[in-house]
Amino acid sequence: MPRMIQLSNGEQVAYNPVLESGLYRADEIPKEVVWGIIKAAKDLAFMAARKSYPTADLICRVMSPQDLEQTNIEWGDTTGTADAWEDHLVVTKTIDDGKFVAIYGCRNHILHLAGSLPVTAFKFVVGGSEVARWDLTKLYDTITAHGITVANVVGGVYGGRLCITDAPIVVSEGITIDMDQWVATATTAFVISLEGIVVEKAGITLKP
Repeated sequence: MPRMIQLSNGEQVAYNPVLESGLYRADEIPKEVVWGIIKAAKDLAFMAARKSYPTADLICRVMSPQDLEQTNIEWGDTTGTADAWEDHLVVTKTIDDGKFVAIYGCRNHILHLAGSLPVTAFKFVVGGSEVARWDLTKLYDTITAHGITVANVVGGVYGGRLCITDAPIVVSEGITIDMDQWVATATTAFVISLEGIVVEKAGITLKP
């Protein structure tokens, strides 16, 4: 839904927040802000869950790949055709009953050669409507090709860069989520984890 902002000349205009990059490098903003965003994601997930379940019946945990798709237990993926949108991990996932998900960012786990970035954008469609589009270019640390092969890069150990959004994506039980990625380099392996919080009924995944 378009929002209204006021320009420096006092004029108010409507804009669509989907057109924003939506991501900020966590190492470029104060830690207190990062933790504040994570807490906000947790609070939003709890708010959604409390509409259907008593607080005493709920627990909170870190999101895993299995919360967003049905088979993989890892975040890794491989790109298909370049210069096109394609599904990321799963075509469409309906969030399981008793689960409420809040996605607040993503982390890259593999170094890539400059000029060979696998995907450069994520698009999120929740309940049939596009709710966010993230520019992933700021997510990567890249290296030049001097004396280093792609195999060395993919096989290396890398801590990963975290990017976060100030508008967490909340998906409630029974609602569908579709995640698409813009492919920049074809047939390239990559690992980008989605960072998020799950609030769910106790006993679905963990027992208190």
